[in-house]
Amino acid sequence: MEPRIETLFIRKAKKKPKEEREEENKWLEQFKEERLYDKVSKKTLGTDLSRLDIFLTFCKERLKKEPNELTTKDFISFFNYLDTERGISLNTQDKYFKLLKVFYRYFKLNNIDEFIRDSMERGRFRRIDKKHYDAITADEFDKVLKKIIQSKRKCKERDILILRFLWDTGARAGEVLDIKFKDADLKEGTFKLRKTKTKEERTVVCAKDTLEFLKHHIRFNINQSPDAYLFQNDRGEKVRRDHLSKLFKWAVDELKKEGKIAKNRDLVLHSIRHGFITRMLDSGVPLEVISAYVGHSTINTTMIYAHAKERVGIHMETIKSKINEVR
Repeated sequence: MEPRIETLFIRKAKKKPKEEREEENKWLEQFKEERLYDKVSKKTLGTDLSRLDIFLTFCKERLKKEPNELTTKDFISFFNYLDTERGISLNTQDKYFKLLKVFYRYFKLNNIDEFIRDSMERGRFRRIDKKHYDAITADEFDKVLKKIIQSKRKCKERDILILRFLWDTGARAGEVLDIKFKDADLKEGTFKLRKTKTKEERTVVCAKDTLEFLKHHIRFNINQSPDAYLFQNDRGEKVRRDHLSKLFKWAVDELKKEGKIAKNRDLVLHSIRHGFITRMLDSGVPLEVISAYVGHSTINTTMIYAHAKERVGIHMETIKSKINEVR
């Protein structure tokens, strides 16, 4: 048997008694079954189980209680522990809070209800300042594409194609990278997004130039079966999202160094989606149409873009002229 690297640690983790491990596993296993039934992604499931394990360990080792025995004071202790001892950010604490609400709902336990009400009344998790990135402009986007094409990266044509596809469709990067050959109607230029954030299938389209380049590019794909991914690496596997994120960040950082993009512009891969929504709003596409097309769960999410300060800035001259007309 191959030795484990953990055997070289000076302070080895103490093994929990068998009965304690079984008790924790009971909660975890049942929660896992419920989440699988809800069709959550593997990544989400893994994150949920990891956080839940931290919660269950705290219950057992610090509070000496089971989840169904906790009081409001105990829940407060847990979140203080996340804050002071583990250094967990407020945004991540909010995710723990939402996770525990789901956990207790699955098990039909109500001993968390008072803590939830108390947290909402005190605005414990409403103070969180969520990060909002800038929407990329057409000029900035072209600069990013040109920077990548000037590089010596071997997959730059494929990567530029994917970025342009994101620009055309306004879809999330994960949704685009999950497109398979069977999802693409290359004659009509329509593409089905099956693995979406809202779990609802939807269809997107791309520009004619993008479609023509796509048709040319996929002829060289290693795997062209119906279940093969449309955008592949050199092994015929799905392109990873983090690869695109790092590439995009590299291009933006280089352009900032060259003074071609303002240093205060907060641009990430998701900025392409923001840019699409802003463009559609500025073009007069109805709010409810955009919301359905980009897969927002509620129209309220789309309205954030409609009220965005950067859109006010773009239309400032129009606003001025309208004000001057009314005398």
